[in-house]
Amino acid sequence: MVTIKIPQIWRLACQNEPMVQVQPGSLIQVLQALVERYPMLNQYLFTPRQELQPTLNIFINQEHTRYRGGLQATLQDGDEIYIIPMITGGS
Repeated sequence: MVTIKIPQIWRLACQNEPMVQVQPGSLIQVLQALVERYPMLNQYLFTPRQELQPTLNIFINQEHTRYRGGLQATLQDGDEIYIIPMITGGS
């Protein structure tokens, strides 16, 4: 299984789970499986055009996905996904 660490600010959308396990596959398949289980997360992960939100940094085993093939990165049993939303706004 692949473990997805859920950001604290999103946990209400997934029944307060700090982490969720899904079957391995590509990163996009893993994120889609997460959204299938917790549909409210779709708005945080994807734009209305179903592209990854540009304000997210996603890491696989502490390595940024840009170095692993982006959304096509292949995940294996035991991998961990860290989703880091950027903080924006302020004055």
